[in-house]
Amino acid sequence: INKILDGVSIYLFDKGVTENIVLDYLAEKYNGPTNIMYDIWKISRGKSKYTYLIEERLICQALYISLYSQKNIEVFQSYLQNNEIEKELDLIKGFLSYYSCLYLRDEINLSEDLFDYIKGMINYYDNKICTLAYLKNISLKQLNDLTEEEIIYIDFNINKMYDNGIIMSFYKRFNNLIKLPGDLLDKQFIQYVSSPDNKVFIHYRLNDNEIINEQMEHIIVGLHIKEIRLFYGEELTYYITENNDKQLTSSKIFKLTMDNNFIERRSKYNQLNNILKAIEDKNENQAKELMKEYAKEKYIVSKLIKSL
Repeated sequence: INKILDGVSIYLFDKGVTENIVLDYLAEKYNGPTNIMYDIWKISRGKSKYTYLIEERLICQALYISLYSQKNIEVFQSYLQNNEIEKELDLIKGFLSYYSCLYLRDEINLSEDLFDYIKGMINYYDNKICTLAYLKNISLKQLNDLTEEEIIYIDFNINKMYDNGIIMSFYKRFNNLIKLPGDLLDKQFIQYVSSPDNKVFIHYRLNDNEIINEQMEHIIVGLHIKEIRLFYGEELTYYITENNDKQLTSSKIFKLTMDNNFIERRSKYNQLNNILKAIEDKNENQAKELMKEYAKEKYIVSKLIKSL
């Protein structure tokens, strides 16, 4: 009977019949191709009390087939803005997590409206993927405009992620805003996007040394990352391969050098870089002074440690 009613209702809808009885049935019951369901949804908005049901089915369908579309976002926003229904929380979490995942993988950009929904959710529920997406979005903004509350939120969550082994290159954009954990600023990050289940290997050579082959660590949502610390004058040549049990694919060859943007930052790492730069520039006096300063600080630190 349902198949007959579906067929009759779709036939009438295709012929332009949009009476309430037709729209109510289709919005409440019809489950078919996404494009047809979307057309039904557009017409039923504001006309059928069951529009929210076809919205839920469209959202489920999008998540099931991993379909990204601006239309899906439009449906999702309409669903959230309906204050007359009890919403499916797991559906909302799933949708925001999926789109946050795509954003982290640099596959899509998200509107600020969607980030407002993400922020609202992570204020109440712990969700690493959505939190990372939200932090990444903030890192691309004017950081001087952030409130003290936002800065505290960033500091807390970056340290929390770091403690859990989730380390992302965009954390470094917050350098002038918070004290970053560990030695993040001394490192560069090579990122490769793949399936979480694939084995990803990096093959690299530092200057003219032998090639080293290492498996890249999977961090989250298919992001495989290799941390590299380079000194002044060093060049890393590398390529990446991945194996999905069916075929082996290889990337092109890349070159990486030290990020000079951080060379003036006070640290042992950059003290050594400044020494190397002075030597390359043949500035012997500066090199000697820098080496004396480095040796002095190293000696003082060793004495302090022994006295503890």
